[in-house]
Amino acid sequence: MSKKWHWLAAFVFLMALVLRVYHLGSQGLFLDEAWSWDAARLPLGDLFKLPLHDPHPVFYYLLLKISLWVLPATEAGLRALSAFFSLAAIVVLGAAAVRWWGWDAVFPVVLLAAMSPFDVYYAQEARMYTLLSAVVVLSACLLVFALDDHAEWLFPWGLSAALLPWIHAYGLLYLGAEISLLVLVGLTRYRKGALPALFLRRAVVGSIAAILGALPMMILFWTYRQGNAGGAWVPSWSDLWRFGGLLSVGFPAVRDYFLDGAHLIPPVLSSLSWVVWTIIGLAWFFVPPLIGYFSYKRDDEGNETVSLALLWIAVLPVLMAFGYARVLQNRMWAFKSLLGSAMLLYLFLSAGIIRVPRLFRVLWLGGCVLLSLNALWPYYHTWQKTVMPAAIEQINPSSEWALVLKPPYAAPVAYFYAGENIPLWGLTGKGKLVDVPSPFVSAFYAPPDGISCHTPAMQRVQEIWLLGAEPQTVLASYPCLEKVDLWWYSGGQWIKSP
Repeated sequence: MSKKWHWLAAFVFLMALVLRVYHLGSQGLFLDEAWSWDAARLPLGDLFKLPLHDPHPVFYYLLLKISLWVLPATEAGLRALSAFFSLAAIVVLGAAAVRWWGWDAVFPVVLLAAMSPFDVYYAQEARMYTLLSAVVVLSACLLVFALDDHAEWLFPWGLSAALLPWIHAYGLLYLGAEISLLVLVGLTRYRKGALPALFLRRAVVGSIAAILGALPMMILFWTYRQGNAGGAWVPSWSDLWRFGGLLSVGFPAVRDYFLDGAHLIPPVLSSLSWVVWTIIGLAWFFVPPLIGYFSYKRDDEGNETVSLALLWIAVLPVLMAFGYARVLQNRMWAFKSLLGSAMLLYLFLSAGIIRVPRLFRVLWLGGCVLLSLNALWPYYHTWQKTVMPAAIEQINPSSEWALVLKPPYAAPVAYFYAGENIPLWGLTGKGKLVDVPSPFVSAFYAPPDGISCHTPAMQRVQEIWLLGAEPQTVLASYPCLEKVDLWWYSGGQWIKSP
């Protein structure tokens, strides 16, 4: 194979790095990202108890805490870990493509993953989704490699698979998909009389390692089985199609799910609905590779089973997550938790597209790049992730004051941008004020104190800055504040209440 493929793959990987580092710290922290920072500040003892109160495991927070020993606690510093795991997943995809289909398969998969708006977005968010994606890709490739006459890799697969639920609840779905594939392959070989005893022993050992390693999180997640998690929803049938649109054309297919989503698409194309974008994405991304699978032959036909195995691991968790949330009407569906499926599908598509004639392949990849740029350009240049940091930094109090946030769990954003010593109160859904601790997640261990008109801090306050609430909402419960200057944030500026 010509060295040009090596250089092309290296160039695309460098491009992936640039896309993930570019503007890494330009957007303010979203609420979930501030939560990550807040959790990483907890003492280790409290951090390990966090899953008893919050459905997200601590493994990512622990890694983030360690990374902040050497990285600054800035937007870019907090997000650097996610960018790293995004790049790590791309490296594993490239290595897998070389192993199964040769160097000509590396360029397509690395390009698709590098330019994916779906992956770029979460590579620039201080959350656990690229970590989950990287471990999904690693464990899936280890399993498929082990099933491809390398059974000695079943134990390393078991160790990597055991890690999945320690990152996110959706890791259980990927673990289930991988174990089901192992069982299915084992039964198929048994029926054919081609199940060596050594393979069986290694499969059992690897499965036991995976299950025992994941068992504590299985028990924990059972307590959260009713779902209704923040940031998740009960899916409609259209969400399955939209997931396909997200992994192909990116934000235009799902822009109404994002804050400021109108700015995630070029204005000249904003009239096209998500249906149109999804059809374009699914048709362009999937039809040519499938034509390659069914219409063209290669010398590596034995690796078709590899493609099917990867497809199984990619698709089954999507269907399980959708079915569970849909049938039980639980808010458990979220695109971001399925990033690993998107990455495996890029590998599957790359194995199909290398079968078509080179000119057709180049045209297809060029179209994929254009669709990605259509989503990435507004993402970098016109979209605003959150207004809260800008609002907090504009506060200019002149006397004894307090910042009131609704909802109270937005407190980590305020503490990140204004410091831990600001007077911060939270306004609950029932219209009651509470004193907000720092770190805010410590409120799980000791409920925050309520605030009344007789509280000393309330009697001293002369200015209140309301973020997320209007003055009449506070005055309805606290008439003692009628003589206090009330400022509220609206339309991108602070307005003094008359």
